[in-house]
Parts: sequence; structure tokens; C-alpha cells
Amino acid sequence: MRHVIIAGAGACGLFAAIHCARAGAKVTVIEKNENLGRKLLMTGNGKCNLTNSCQNKEAYHSQNIEKAWKILQAFSYEDTIKFFQEEGMIIAKHNDYCYPYSTQAASVQELLIRLAEKEHVQFITKAQVKNIAVGSPFHVTILKNQHKQILSCDRLIVATGGYAAPKTGSTGDGYYLAGRQGHHIVPTVPALCGLHVKGKHKSFPSGVRFDVAVTLQIDNTNIATEKGQLQFTDYGVSGIVIFQLSRYAAYGLQNKQTVTLSIDLLPDYNDREWREIACKYRTLQITMEELCHGIFPKKLTSYLLERLKFHREQKAALVEDSKFAEFINICKKLPMEIENTNTYDQAQVTAGGIDLEEVDEHLQSKLTEGIYFAGEVLDVDGKCGGYNLQWAWSSGYIAGTHAATSSSYNRKDKTSYDTN
Repeated sequence: MRHVIIAGAGACGLFAAIHCARAGAKVTVIEKNENLGRKLLMTGNGKCNLTNSCQNKEAYHSQNIEKAWKILQAFSYEDTIKFFQEEGMIIAKHNDYCYPYSTQAASVQELLIRLAEKEHVQFITKAQVKNIAVGSPFHVTILKNQHKQILSCDRLIVATGGYAAPKTGSTGDGYYLAGRQGHHIVPTVPALCGLHVKGKHKSFPSGVRFDVAVTLQIDNTNIATEKGQLQFTDYGVSGIVIFQLSRYAAYGLQNKQTVTLSIDLLPDYNDREWREIACKYRTLQITMEELCHGIFPKKLTSYLLERLKFHREQKAALVEDSKFAEFINICKKLPMEIENTNTYDQAQVTAGGIDLEEVDEHLQSKLTEGIYFAGEVLDVDGKCGGYNLQWAWSSGYIAGTHAATSSSYNRKDKTSYDTN
């Protein structure tokens, strides 16, 4: 029986283990943590957004999006739903988002562990893959309880995750293993995270949530626009609209470019409609504060008035036309310069990773036969909404199935690849 070792027992590693075992292999999973699937418990704010019914290439990012999309189609959204339903889970759908009916991520974690144990998958926890000696068989050195052990296997799947959420064990081990084999790592950045605003005013409206449209600009060029709820924080801005834009901001900052946001606080009205509303309210003999209070939360009102240097008791009708025009404009294009992103500690996913050009359609390394890569360690990341878990299921299935069933290789020379 072929023996496959899987490094990592997150969503992708567990899914790969189940399908690898079902395809006939003996499977051993090496996991850093004491508990399996730990990062799964954080997904979807603890509800586990399993996947998304609105699948398209635009929901994913990669330097080789065509290959990524083929893998996603090989084990699709429909396959994901079918798998979980057939294993006894009811799926609840909210708009395009799909959750376990329990709305508890633990339900998914426990299901995957139960299925893996049913397939006699062996787990070695609180252990880390430290060295790979390439040959027939592979010799994999692991570190457990400060003691080294050497395991042999016929195939190896690296599903160690990226850098995001390092407290769950994602500390970039897979990049080191791949890099030592000569793989190119597409530069990595935190993604699906908050953004830090430069030069915040004293009255920055921390804690306010408001529906907006946000356009991200890099060196004054519009890159992307998202519409939805934004959250002002003590460091800057957050919320799903910001998460969707964060990877672009992170790469812009990494490249020493100027990154700015243009925030439309009134996305339901076009410029002309808003101008007409504001000018009408201006005639009501009310103050600028009173005008804003009919539209914005109080903390956001205070921020806007301070930024424009308006006195809150100033009558709107007495404001100079040019200053009132400035008020009208800033409500539709509130500019903020971004100076940083949240760190990997607060990021939900890593953008970048192992170059897809260097793996085949089954996610096997083109540089080292018999080694497969799956999940976040590869250069694929998705938007919020279940897309990153869908990539975990798709890539885990492909790598697991083919590691168990692919034809034999001749690996005569042993080469050691150490994570140090």
C-alpha cells in the first residue's frame, strides 16, 4: 500500500487526507498543533462559510488564474455541497454564502476529523516537518517533543498554510520547504485584513459602521471598487469592503507606491442627486451639524466637520458657496491615505505563495516528483465569502486523490531539504 505523508491538518490537509485514504493510500498527517483543524474554527466569524454559490474567476487571485480556475472546476462548488450533504451535513444558504446549518465551524471540524479517522488516517500532533530527503522512498524528518524522528513515504503533500493567523500554526513552513527545492515563491502579503490610515484627525470616528462605496487607488490610478459596510477603527478602516481591497493595498505598499482610498459616503445617490439634496437642506435654516445629523452618525458628522474646519453651530445657509461645495464633494469622495495593513496576525489569508507554473495540473511539483502542494501555500487567494475554503477543498481533493493514485517515479538520488 502506498504511504502518503501530509504536512498540515487544516481544512485542506484534512480534506486531502480523507480523499487520499479513500483512493487507497495509507495516510499519515503531521500537525503542529495539539488540535486538528484549529484555523477552521475562525472561519466565517466562527460560523464556517464553507463555500460560495457565485463562482467565477474574478473571485480569485493568482499570477496564473487560468490554472487555478481549472483546479477549482475539477472539484467545484457543486462537488463541495454534495460531499458535505452526503456525509450528513445540512447546508444553510444566505444569499450566495453557504454554512453548516448549525452555523458552527466546529461542526465542520468534527465532521472532517471523524471522516479521516474512519478512513484510518494516522495523526502525529505537536510535530513539525523539518527535513525532506528526496529519494525512493522519501525520508521525512519531523520534530516532536524536541526529538527528531524519520518517517519514510512514497508521496508527500505540503498543506501547511501561509503566514496568516500564525497562532494557529501557519508560520510559512511550506514556503521554506518549497524554496529549498528551488520553487519560486510569489511575494506574499497579508490579505483580507484592515488598513491603517495615515494622519488621522482627532475626531476619527472609531467604532462607526456605515454603508459606503470604496475605491482603492494606487499612484492615482483606480484599481478596484467595493460597496458595502465599512468599519472605522482606532487604526483606520476595516470591514468586508476593506478586506476585499486589502491585497491590492498590501502589494502597492510593498512596491513603495502611494495607496489611497476614495470613500463615497452616499453610494445610493449620484453626484447630481446628492447636490440637489444638500442644497435643498441648506435652505432650511439649520446648522451644518444638524444638516449632517439627518444623514450620518454623530461621530462621522463630527469627523467631517472637523476635517473641513466647520464650526458645528455654523448655519448652512451662511457657509461660503466654495466651502459648501467642498462639503458636497467630500461626502462623495472622502480621501484617506493608507500607510500600512494589519499584520499576518490579523489577516485571514496570505496572498502570494508557490508559483502555480511550477506545479502540474494535479498540483505535483514539476521540480521534485512525488511532492504535492495544496491550499494557501500556493499562489491563490480568494475574496471574502467562502472562496478560500473552496480553494482548500478543491486543491486538497486534487492533491490527495492524485498523490494516492499517480504512477510511480524513479527518485534515485537523495537530496535533503531542511526548514532549519
